[in-house]
Amino acid sequence: LGGAYRLPGYVVYQSLFMKFFDSPVTAIKISQIILSSSLILVAFCISKYLSKSNKVCLIVAIAVSMWYPLHFYSLDLTGVTFSIFIYSLFVWSLFKLLNDYNHNRNRNISLLFIGALLGLMTLTKSNNILIVISLFCTLCYFHKSIKIATIDCIKSGLIFLIIVLPWSYFISVHNN
Repeated sequence: LGGAYRLPGYVVYQSLFMKFFDSPVTAIKISQIILSSSLILVAFCISKYLSKSNKVCLIVAIAVSMWYPLHFYSLDLTGVTFSIFIYSLFVWSLFKLLNDYNHNRNRNISLLFIGALLGLMTLTKSNNILIVISLFCTLCYFHKSIKIATIDCIKSGLIFLIIVLPWSYFISVHNN
């Protein structure tokens, strides 16, 4: 990339598979296929929060498994499947957080997981940091309280910063 640096999220994920395969292209394609297949399960889990019917969840999983872009991008080397997978986990954890609120459960684990996923999403594509705005708006709408939404965003934000700050420091040192 010349004088610039590629964001490390996708690269680190791919490096885990490079050790098991001789060809880097094969390693990337297999890792992408694993992510595409896992998206079907994540879609099923998300639909469990939206519908209590196992039939509906199965229909959603089948629909996702037949979604053409999922198969098209699973063999693409750009990392789109990785981004879609992380974003889907983010949506799943957001539904889990809202479910924890409804059942008066401890929501701190969900908030920390959301912060970690937001950090990974930002290390994959930097414009994903804008999701913090929609997260804050969602929490404000759900709580009807800016104070509680701000506290929850700060909890998620601390984990987010722990994940993103090393890369930010690296870039600032190398680019003055």
